[in-house]
Amino acid sequence: EEEFDVAIIGSGPLGLATALNLATKWKVGRIVVLERQDDVEPLEIAPFYQVSNKYHLSRLGQLVLPMWRELEKQGNLSTGSLLTTSSGFLYVGRSASSMAEFCRNLSITTCTLLSPTQVANEHPFMTVNQSAVHMSESGYVNVTLLLTTLRALVAKTPNILVRDKETFLNLSRTDNQSRVHIETTRGSINATKVILLPGAYAKTTMDTLGLHLNISLYELPTAVYFRRLPVSNSNLTVLTWLFASADNDQFTGYPPEQSDYLRIEPRINTARMRTLDSPHNRTNKPDQQILDRTRRWASQHLAQTTSLMTNNKDSSLSLLHDRLEFVSSRLILMALNVHVELNNGRLAMEHFSDVRKQTESNLLAGSDSTIQAEANNEICSNKYIDELEMCIKYYCKEVNDLANSTAIIIDFISKSHQGADEFHQRQNLSLTHILGDLSKGAMLCLNVLKDYRHDRQKAVRNVLYNPLREDAWRLVIEIDENLFGKFRTIMFRLRTYFLIMHRILTENLQQSQNIIAKISQDRKLVVQQKKSLTVRNYGRENLRKYNNTRTKTTNSKRSTRKI
Repeated sequence: EEEFDVAIIGSGPLGLATALNLATKWKVGRIVVLERQDDVEPLEIAPFYQVSNKYHLSRLGQLVLPMWRELEKQGNLSTGSLLTTSSGFLYVGRSASSMAEFCRNLSITTCTLLSPTQVANEHPFMTVNQSAVHMSESGYVNVTLLLTTLRALVAKTPNILVRDKETFLNLSRTDNQSRVHIETTRGSINATKVILLPGAYAKTTMDTLGLHLNISLYELPTAVYFRRLPVSNSNLTVLTWLFASADNDQFTGYPPEQSDYLRIEPRINTARMRTLDSPHNRTNKPDQQILDRTRRWASQHLAQTTSLMTNNKDSSLSLLHDRLEFVSSRLILMALNVHVELNNGRLAMEHFSDVRKQTESNLLAGSDSTIQAEANNEICSNKYIDELEMCIKYYCKEVNDLANSTAIIIDFISKSHQGADEFHQRQNLSLTHILGDLSKGAMLCLNVLKDYRHDRQKAVRNVLYNPLREDAWRLVIEIDENLFGKFRTIMFRLRTYFLIMHRILTENLQQSQNIIAKISQDRKLVVQQKKSLTVRNYGRENLRKYNNTRTKTTNSKRSTRKI
């Protein structure tokens, strides 16, 4: 069993930052960071929490600002890359006046209480009729860059070991009570101290230790994206904002940087939501009620900034068009990412020799711990090959998800185009089959990866147990070098998949625009026809009443004459 001075459970931003500070500032010896392996999609991290009027939390936020700047220097990043503070912040809610008072108590000079008129004049991107608190400095985190930076800094620190795909199971004291024995899905380790930072898995982890926390878990969409209005109307300056509604719903938003979309994070009143016992029970599907409430809020308060409004009768068609453009942009981005990986990234030919070096290093280390490696089913794993495998799995999943999204868009366009001839119907059906084949191709690539791993493990066993060690040694190196080439082939194929789907969407983009225009025109005609029919029916009804009245009058006159 490996011995460590500190074991950290959870390798999120907090776990990695803790390990880095313990190693660099507190000079702690060996540190291990354990990151669980999920059987579902990983949890996403919000770049912004919320405004808090608790003094100790706000004061703590002020104290850690220099730490963010120090981390940016360590990662050779420009100021504001990780923690953005220059975009400004707008808080709108019932407690705006109390928030302004709280800012004054903290000696925050950049905090100003605005009247409804001032909000409308100075920040017209949001339509509200209430007071707000404006701060010239905001604070939200670039989570992706943060994790990448922390991982890179940790990798350069020799006394920190990150063990991915290893889930914490339990812990206990050793026989002499001096150390902690930690059980994981890959075996066990010992440590002098243990730091638990399980994040969303806090309740599950504490239940394992017999400590029951009063924590409620809810599933929320990380973000909902709204397309901005055309360039002529996009000169509005958008700040970071938090809107707290009267029914305790909260909506956080961020200024668009390189995208034409506004990112909004809904925090819906938990009284309307279903609680989860564990993160494993999440569905990874957006709640339609939350999406509807978010769209309704955006239509009421961001009407001058976004083009998607719930009071638009063609909102589903507009959403389709926006979704089509979003998926199309995503496909190009994925194709470019794969291109970069193949030419300048981890799968570039210049790194071919790194595979051999890593293989030889691992074989030397593995030959001394054969039994332990066999027990953990981690026989002389090549970390470089494992990293490439995870990269390919990510892009295979993207192919599958984007193929499904593209198929849904094409199916909707096909069903909406009622006047499509037989040729176009066959064409759409053929495109659907092509997308299905692309999705199957991505899944086939994943199966091939499993076969590669199985073949490699068999070869490594021969290295560790075969008397003809030299021949088997060369065989393992050959396998890893062949894997590198096969991985490149798979990535070339995945890039082609992304480009094929983008071509399909590009050809359907104009078709969808024509359909949206045609359906909108048809709906206007239907409305006009209904109005005309209503007027015609109204005229007929009046004529019928007039004739009935005239008939009654005539009959009455005739009766009078007879009398």
